[in-house]
Amino acid sequence: MNEIKHHQCREHLGYQEQRQVLPPYPQRMDIARQFHDLVRDILKFSLIQVIESEYRAKTDERIALKVARRQVANREWAVCDLYGVRCLLGTANEVYLAASAVASSFPPEDRFHLRLPTILDYNNPEVARNRFSNPSYRAVHVLVPFGNLDVPHLGEIQLMTPEQKVINDQTRAEYERRRTLGVESSLIQPD
Repeated sequence: MNEIKHHQCREHLGYQEQRQVLPPYPQRMDIARQFHDLVRDILKFSLIQVIESEYRAKTDERIALKVARRQVANREWAVCDLYGVRCLLGTANEVYLAASAVASSFPPEDRFHLRLPTILDYNNPEVARNRFSNPSYRAVHVLVPFGNLDVPHLGEIQLMTPEQKVINDQTRAEYERRRTLGVESSLIQPD
């Protein structure tokens, strides 16, 4: 699986360009539903059975928090998970097959801070992790551009087994707390 490779170029599309074309939240939820349906169709066509799935669009508040965290780090990157889909699959092998099927179904896009589609394999200990995530978190995420637009929508597809979702659910509150505090997981001491 691929790991994130950030562009070395100085010019790329960032959140400022996204903000100019960002629809209101109710319309984002419609786009998220369409994105979800597209991902489900890709997996169905690939003969991958989805146990359960869900979708979401980032709220204005969540977007503002993410952008603010990045401004502190002096990063003007695009928000790659404005739209999200999570699919539960039966086995780890199906997770990898689904990641490949999904990534190959979206067009390449290199105008952002990373090349898309990008597969993030959080099962692989060598892959850079979200700095707020619990080390036990396991899943495969696929970041994709979609929509025939000058500034495409960016979505994240989380692929995991039911066992991995249990770990996600158990560690989510801790992740939210770390992210809110801006404290990396390696620096958190047990309560």
